[in-house]
Amino acid sequence: MRKFWKKAAAAAMASLMLLGTAGCSSEDLTWAARRGEDTVPIGAYIYYLFTAYNDAASQVEDSTQSILSQTVEGQDASSWITERAMQYTRNLFLLDDRMAEMGLSLTDEEQQQIENTANTQWAYMGSMLENDFGIAKSSYQLAGPEYITKYAKIFDATYGRDGTSPVPDEEVENYFEENYTSYAYIIRPLYHTADTSGETSSSSSSESTSSASSESSSSTGITVMTEEEIAAAEQEFDDFAAKITSGEMTAQQAADQYKEAAGLDAEQLTEGVEMLSTDTGAPEELVTLLDSLDAGEAGTTEVSLGTQKAYLLAVKYDISQETQTALEDETTYETILAALRGEEFGDMINEAANQLEGIEINQDAVNSYTPSMFE
Repeated sequence: MRKFWKKAAAAAMASLMLLGTAGCSSEDLTWAARRGEDTVPIGAYIYYLFTAYNDAASQVEDSTQSILSQTVEGQDASSWITERAMQYTRNLFLLDDRMAEMGLSLTDEEQQQIENTANTQWAYMGSMLENDFGIAKSSYQLAGPEYITKYAKIFDATYGRDGTSPVPDEEVENYFEENYTSYAYIIRPLYHTADTSGETSSSSSSESTSSASSESSSSTGITVMTEEEIAAAEQEFDDFAAKITSGEMTAQQAADQYKEAAGLDAEQLTEGVEMLSTDTGAPEELVTLLDSLDAGEAGTTEVSLGTQKAYLLAVKYDISQETQTALEDETTYETILAALRGEEFGDMINEAANQLEGIEINQDAVNSYTPSMFE
């Protein structure tokens, strides 16, 4: 990506020499770039400015302050945003080229999905995009859902099982087993709830999550367990963990036993196979506990439920037992491919797009819109 000089003549020269891009001055401000009969509307460029601005907001040191007064990747945010928006714009031409080179085309189903996604998202944010920033729905559909669909299709045709450069199955399997966790957990609140009739009980894990966000509500009061009750509750789960680790009990049996003793109706065991991280919203206590366990082991720890406390029992399973089933799931497989080759592919697309010749940039149009419009 290159900076576009403020002067039109300098911009044209720099673009022509460095990017193979011709700049022009035009009274028609409805388009941002074109090559032959293919034209990118100015609304698509504005949308990319908007997207890049939000990308920058997630990377600056303090997103509560002016984004443009800060730096992103060592570059002033305004230049970073503008260059990123132009990169996306150039990529549109490259994606069409690659689709043609690889003999790919959008199916009727994919085209319908693009339109459905555009309709759904437009209902959510169309008013803002159109009224505040002048982005037409057709421009959004091209720059957003259509871009993403073509990008993903080319990626799959490159790195997928039948792609031109397929990722070896062993590499995919290794990534899954090194980064995913197969686990189960039971959680019990260390407090009692009371309904309006005055009856008290220990909430189920699903009920306690919402109840603990406040001390009480109009129909439910919360009473913290006594020290003796907490000690007994934690000892029960500690005993469960020891028995699960030794093979005397399964996690499901422990959950059922707790459910019956507590007089609960809901299933108490939660199971999952996923990449667990606090970045994805997983509780820090759960992540830390599972990281400390070997396959087949169970452990316990105290956790926070809003303003209250709870006790967590977690079990870590052998992830290799899930590998074959998980990789038959297309979503999991595609997620792993993206993790393994996403950065490489993005760099390849950007580099190839920057080498395209014959792209004409409408400098008057693109210079009319700057990142400051989003502050």
